[in-house]
Amino acid sequence: MRLGGLHLAPGISLTTGVDTNVFNAPIRERSDWISTLRPGTDAVLGVGPVRMSGKGSADVVYFQQFTSERSVNYDAAGRISASLGPLQPYIGGSYLQTRERPSFAIDARSEREERSESVGAMMRASVLTQVEVAAMRTHVTYDKDAVFLGSNLRDELTRTTDTMRLTARHQLTSLTSLVASVDTTDETFLYSRARDSKGFRVVPALEFGSSALLSGRASVGYRHLDLKDPSVPDFNGLVASTELSYTLLGVTRFQLQVARDLDYSYELIAPYYLSTRLGGGVSRSMGESFGVLARGDRYRFTFRGLAPRVETLTTFGGGLFMRFGRRLRMEVTSDYVTRQSPDPFRRYNGLRVVQSLVQQL
Repeated sequence: MRLGGLHLAPGISLTTGVDTNVFNAPIRERSDWISTLRPGTDAVLGVGPVRMSGKGSADVVYFQQFTSERSVNYDAAGRISASLGPLQPYIGGSYLQTRERPSFAIDARSEREERSESVGAMMRASVLTQVEVAAMRTHVTYDKDAVFLGSNLRDELTRTTDTMRLTARHQLTSLTSLVASVDTTDETFLYSRARDSKGFRVVPALEFGSSALLSGRASVGYRHLDLKDPSVPDFNGLVASTELSYTLLGVTRFQLQVARDLDYSYELIAPYYLSTRLGGGVSRSMGESFGVLARGDRYRFTFRGLAPRVETLTTFGGGLFMRFGRRLRMEVTSDYVTRQSPDPFRRYNGLRVVQSLVQQL
């Protein structure tokens, strides 16, 4: 939609289905019918050399039986940039208010708020090379009543993260770019200062255009994390983030996801964990408007601290998809989820059967 210099790309999606283990409980599994309605839009406005862009969405989450789990979640981000010859300075920000689970390690749907501010500049060093410098501050705040397995999430995970980042991008071909980034982080926890940390990462990556034979992004780098608490081991090692897809003969699409990075735990005695993911999927069109898909993921969580342990999460499933015109897509999928842990209270399994309908207006 175009209104003068304002460009809008609204859309809406509806997801509905059954979760046989709503609370990821090891015993006394509880089932419910869950529906999520998500309206949203992207917007771009250009005024001379200034470009303003933003996006926003709202999730209306409805549980048929468990009214305590119902929520409305908001997600918005915006950015203002200016084109001053080879230099493009910008400022940006984002806001998230949600009750969705924050990570695979925390099964409680707890209220939290995330805010971020950023300032930076991009400079074109040559026809094929671009350099970006940015500074970001992110605030994560949990509700005071957010509790999971005896841990108060506000006390353990409310924090501020300051990040400085330098990124260089070089276009190798019309469809391939080499990207290298270096960033430093300084994290301060409001109520749990023993979790404070400093660190850095160096990550090179390859990006492939959507029309390339192999599309997506692949990165492997190095990360260092130094925690204030001397009893918790520091981290030095590889991190990765890869999402690639390949389409065979125009009808069969293969996808690969590989990820390895750190995240924070709810436990003070094991304050962070290394998450490793290996996943993939395949979808095949059986005609112009119908197809089938299969997918699977395996996660490995290595908790570090005074109580080290390893947990795994496995999901696999498949389903059907249908297209109605160019902008309407429907999927019906079924996924089985199982988690293994030395802690019996962390083990669970469940089946999720979901129908989703996505319409881009």
